[in-house]
Amino acid sequence: MTNIQTSGRHLQQILNDILDLSKIEAGQLDLHIASYPAAYFEETVGRVLAGRLEAKQIRCCWRLDPELDELVVDQTRFKQILINLISNAIKFSKEGGEVIVSSHREGNDMVFSVQDFGTGIRPEEIPGLFRPFRQAESGKAKNKEGVGLGLAITQKLVELHGGTVTAVSAGE
Repeated sequence: MTNIQTSGRHLQQILNDILDLSKIEAGQLDLHIASYPAAYFEETVGRVLAGRLEAKQIRCCWRLDPELDELVVDQTRFKQILINLISNAIKFSKEGGEVIVSSHREGNDMVFSVQDFGTGIRPEEIPGLFRPFRQAESGKAKNKEGVGLGLAITQKLVELHGGTVTAVSAGE
């Protein structure tokens, strides 16, 4: 029963990702922008990812700039962005490792960073990371649960918020 339930949730997540991507590309995804305390995201995202962090014994360190006490974002979609990025970091981190989520202000922009200490990817694979249904060849062996939609959706959601997303790797 547990395997059926887990598989059902996984399939539902894939379908939801495909629907999200379709809505975004069709211009039919509306953002509901409001002000939220930054600590809210640390708490709620932490709860969502607690099981994954515990399973790999990974510590997630939040280093949010105290000046960013309020974020003006779509709460659901911003959580989705953070969950996608942190999930990826967890997936490719070594057991017992660490993921660091940090933020700071650059002018009028908020900059968020999610850093892991996994093996990294080859520089030539970075441009393809944000394309739907694409995965870096160097990570396919470790990524048995994904289909290559998380980063594509994340990029689109960040862009809808008026931002950009990039990836940097120390290499393989």
